[in-house]
Amino acid sequence: MSGAGQRVLVLGASGFVGGAVSRRLLAAGRQVTALVRDPGSAAAGRLADAGARVHGCDMLAPATYVPLVAEADAVVHAAQLRFPGRLSAARVARMRAAELTTARALAEACLRHGRRLLLTGGAFVYGDHGDGWISESTPHRPSPLGVGHARSAALLRELGQRGLDAVELYAGFVYGPGGNFKDAFLDQVPGGRLRHPGDGRNHWSCVHLDDLADGYLAALDHAPAGRAYNLVDDEPLPLADLTRQVARATGVPRVSGVPGPLVALALGRAVARSLTTSYRVSNRRARDEIGWNPAHPTVAEGLPSVLAALAAGTPDGVTAPSTTHPGGRDT
Repeated sequence: MSGAGQRVLVLGASGFVGGAVSRRLLAAGRQVTALVRDPGSAAAGRLADAGARVHGCDMLAPATYVPLVAEADAVVHAAQLRFPGRLSAARVARMRAAELTTARALAEACLRHGRRLLLTGGAFVYGDHGDGWISESTPHRPSPLGVGHARSAALLRELGQRGLDAVELYAGFVYGPGGNFKDAFLDQVPGGRLRHPGDGRNHWSCVHLDDLADGYLAALDHAPAGRAYNLVDDEPLPLADLTRQVARATGVPRVSGVPGPLVALALGRAVARSLTTSYRVSNRRARDEIGWNPAHPTVAEGLPSVLAALAAGTPDGVTAPSTTHPGGRDT
């Protein structure tokens, strides 16, 4: 079942991406069951107020969410195990194990019940490609923070041979009034700490949070089973340029880089290696096959709405909800 009334189970619904996807689905008339770590949190309360059915779950305990797959028409996996502070090798290993455990549990349940599964991944899954362009046909040779997603994708493709209806979605760096963008960029402005890791010459492909949420809806309704889509904007840019754009928009006179060894010391080696990955990612397939057209084709065009949402004190990174399908069709 698709369209209005469709029942969608969203794992990680109180997170930055999962919350945006949940709100977009609700705005499109879908029935959302929001799986969250803490049902008593403010974010969970706002989801409930928006019309979602909220359930607590633990991504490491499949028994807390697998039974709900049978009650849904489709499932979105947007959960991630997160840690405060430095990501040690042990923490990275736990993240990878959690990603695979959750993906396996959801994939097997979706296969058993004949449900569609949308898997959230990131561009780190492709690894470093310098100035070369990346498409969905590019092999997965992941940066350290993309290893878990690569393993999950391989599992889904294996189960696809047995009939699993799964779609892989690979986001670029997601910017919006929250999440890692706020932590790593905007929150560093007041103290004069805005910097980029490394020399900043590596390319990043970005995506506005609202456009990403629209991409999930488009994939849910229009993607063939077994396909993968890159959800990125039209203009990859060097990381130093991205940082300078944030600086100009927030009144910071100049920015510089932080040497890789210092980044590794502060954040962990896996983080440092991943942040200095270069990924120039194409969105052509998503445009051509599922009608996804980002409303913010460049960071320069997307930043003003993000800063306006922050100035307005909008919770959870919510910006103005879309009222039309990303391909221009009414929902």
